[in-house]
Amino acid sequence: MIIIKGDQQTDEWQEIRKGIPTASRFSEIITPAKGELSKSSEGYMKELAASRVWGVREESYTSYHMQNGIDREAQARLEYQALTLIEVEQVRFIYADDRMDRGCSPDGLVYDPGLIEIKSPKLKTHVGYILSDGYPREYKCQIQGELYICEREWCDFISYFPGTDLYIKRVYRDEKFIKKLAEAIDQFNEQLNELVSKLKQEAL
Repeated sequence: MIIIKGDQQTDEWQEIRKGIPTASRFSEIITPAKGELSKSSEGYMKELAASRVWGVREESYTSYHMQNGIDREAQARLEYQALTLIEVEQVRFIYADDRMDRGCSPDGLVYDPGLIEIKSPKLKTHVGYILSDGYPREYKCQIQGELYICEREWCDFISYFPGTDLYIKRVYRDEKFIKKLAEAIDQFNEQLNELVSKLKQEAL
């Protein structure tokens, strides 16, 4: 594990993530339900290959609610620390190992041995999380991926909406799923390297 200190959502943060699969998009490599190769993997692979060969990336769309999530993250982190009395360390990026071919940007590391993932959804979605007493399956690949890369035992999934109770659900490592995830990323990266080589040959 290699930890890069600094801020997220910066040009430097974008640069160190460029061209490698990251946890926020692991669901485009493997499905959360059965741990099978995702149908989205080919498109994601082409994006990463283009980023490696030409240094470009797709401009991601940021909706009003997505921007709210970014803007509210700091306050959610403060409320979590006040409620749990757990100190959170912010980091820019974490590589799984010195191959630097996969990584993640957790919303915070907790010593020891956890991390946090903050979401600030619409109000009705936030209430739904509270009523479910669980965490949404759509974030399984991301959370288990962060636990795998960061070598942590648990993640506190946090849902935040101003003026309501902070929702916290502790999610533990799923070793069987993590094994499938690691193998899928290995396969994905092997194919990605082949695609990059092919594109470079075509560019000559």
